[in-house]
Amino acid sequence: MLNQALLYLNIDLFKNNDDSTYQKAILKENYQEVKINASYGNYQDIIIQKDIPVKLIIHVDEDKLTGCNNEIYLAKYKIKKKLKVGDNIIEFTPTKEEILTYTCYMNMIKNNIKVIDNKKYFERKN
Repeated sequence: MLNQALLYLNIDLFKNNDDSTYQKAILKENYQEVKINASYGNYQDIIIQKDIPVKLIIHVDEDKLTGCNNEIYLAKYKIKKKLKVGDNIIEFTPTKEEILTYTCYMNMIKNNIKVIDNKKYFERKN
């Protein structure tokens, strides 16, 4: 119960903040793309570039879609997305450096989106 309360307050004592565990976006011509896989108890932490439109692709295998992870909220951008089997696309444009949180509908699965201002950090593909 304590961990759930900390999650609700966006404090997770057990979360690793090492950037090497984050999935990095790939810069395309006029947007950035980041692909992740949904799992039973989590999504994935990601890193994106500010001021470039984001196409977040969340792949869900049939055996991984549950009542707990089937809907994502990105409160900062008022995005609510019901996930389905296959690829699910969420698009938004971050405007400042910050750490965003995206969650399941019950706020129990919680992951971070780190927004940075360093284009050299990202791989570019056309």
